[in-house]
Amino acid sequence: KKDIVISTGLEVDFISGFEQNITSFLNTYGKYLDDSILSVHFLKFENDYTCIDFSKSTFTEFVERLGSPMAVYKLYYKTLIDSITSNLGDYKPRRIGHITLVHKFQHTLTEVVQDHEDIVNILKEIKHQQLELDVNTAGLAKPYCLEVYPPLPYIKFAKELEIPLVFGSDAHQAKDLHQFYNNISNLL
Repeated sequence: KKDIVISTGLEVDFISGFEQNITSFLNTYGKYLDDSILSVHFLKFENDYTCIDFSKSTFTEFVERLGSPMAVYKLYYKTLIDSITSNLGDYKPRRIGHITLVHKFQHTLTEVVQDHEDIVNILKEIKHQQLELDVNTAGLAKPYCLEVYPPLPYIKFAKELEIPLVFGSDAHQAKDLHQFYNNISNLL
């Protein structure tokens, strides 16, 4: 009891069109949370939702459906901006999760997507909204990503903007806790 503190937290998905549901959920359970992260995994296109990080095939099929990798990236960043600027009530998470999750399958693409301006705009909006940034090393373990979410130059830019940085390993199992922490600890 004197050596270990157990906190309660959630990663809350921002899903376009479900803002009232998310707010209601947070109003009900937010008071019980010590920490939370707001993330985007699902993108709405027409009347369907696609989990862009579910699998390589799901991602590539979504790219084909939207017509280009850039179209997917633009939709991701638009949804991310919507999550950052949405009023989700008093318990809205203060930390924004893996802002470049759309890079998870970047090495399956035949073109390099130029999204520098989008990422810079995301970071500026995080600063404007006085939120925190999740610095997530899980992408280093993903064979089609091989980078931190966000990549190192953007972590440095976030520091210049004085955005609070919080390390995350996105561990879905115990062996992933603190994975690659030593790769970025000097930046935190």
